[in-house]
Amino acid sequence: MAVSSIEVAEASKLVENTQRDIDIAFVNELSILMPKIGIDVEEVLSAADTKWNFHRHTPGIGVGGHCIPIDPHYYIQMAIKNNVISSLSPAARKLNSSMPNYVAGEIMDFCGPVSSKILVLGYSYKPNIGDSRETPIKYLIEILINGGHDVVLWDPLVKKEEIPKNFNVLESPYEVNDLDCVVLATAHDQVLGINWESIKKNMHNPKIYDGRRCLDISTMVESGWSMRAIGLPLK
Repeated sequence: MAVSSIEVAEASKLVENTQRDIDIAFVNELSILMPKIGIDVEEVLSAADTKWNFHRHTPGIGVGGHCIPIDPHYYIQMAIKNNVISSLSPAARKLNSSMPNYVAGEIMDFCGPVSSKILVLGYSYKPNIGDSRETPIKYLIEILINGGHDVVLWDPLVKKEEIPKNFNVLESPYEVNDLDCVVLATAHDQVLGINWESIKKNMHNPKIYDGRRCLDISTMVESGWSMRAIGLPLK
């Protein structure tokens, strides 16, 4: 639609991306809270989505890209400059920025002791693109490495030169042995289409953490995987 000025157009972009950041922060918060009371967050969100005006989002490792993690800061600064107290947006930014640390804690608890070898699948900030700007996976991997774990990474879409040089990048997810845990970080079609049986043969005790809630839990468990996922309560 046409608007009256460029200021209105720019403000609309800030509002759209800031609102999405707030909405995503709420489902990320739910993914932390619901398991504590024994409830799967995905079941809750799917039930809520039966109401026509519910805005469905999926929790994850964090928020990436060049818009949603960035524009709220412009909005917050605009509020400060005009003596308006913005409560929602700073809280949402803080929560979404904390998700890599939260998920890393879950992974380290699940995967085992320090020096576990962890295969991270996916690096870009969303599926089926090679864009790694502001990807939360970077911070997740850094936390795991700093925690003493041996992390190997595979992303079929992101160019190797766009990944930090200290990250161990694979050409194929099948080329590494002695794995302790797999982390699904970005739900590329190529990731979802992996031969899980082949991966499992390279593992001590097949464990997978679904950081995007895109795997069928029953199917993975029935095929011999120990599984954890964001927002899923411990059994």
